[in-house]
Amino acid sequence: MSGSVACKVELGDAFAATVLAFNKANYKKDPRGAAAAGQVLARLVDQFFAHNSPQIPRAHFEPFPAGTAAPGLQLWKVNFNAPNLSGSAECGRLVYLYDQASSTIIPLCVYTHKQYPGVVPAKDLAKLIEEAKQWLAERARSKK
Repeated sequence: MSGSVACKVELGDAFAATVLAFNKANYKKDPRGAAAAGQVLARLVDQFFAHNSPQIPRAHFEPFPAGTAAPGLQLWKVNFNAPNLSGSAECGRLVYLYDQASSTIIPLCVYTHKQYPGVVPAKDLAKLIEEAKQWLAERARSKK
């Protein structure tokens, strides 16, 4: 999947809000754990650049919620071990959108299996996807 165009990662406000919720749900009384989780997320982002692709170890395609798929977009999820947690809380997930046209990765949300045993509710994920699509459309218009 690696190509001649460098992969870009865009971190938005909506993603930042999910990171805050992730920390609040899992590390409310553990600032060291929250810092370690931040390092894990930073290493995941570094892997996007190292692989120049959304396809990093432990990542796989995710189905789009109904009505949100669009040509040239891929939805991915990567599993990771959330530090200082055990049981289902240790099973971290990062969901992200990949725009093939611009080689842009947009992290959408981060959560643990304890927060959402299966997947993020479809309506919540659909909202994040639509916001990312709007951002991509605005960015494409501004480059013209």
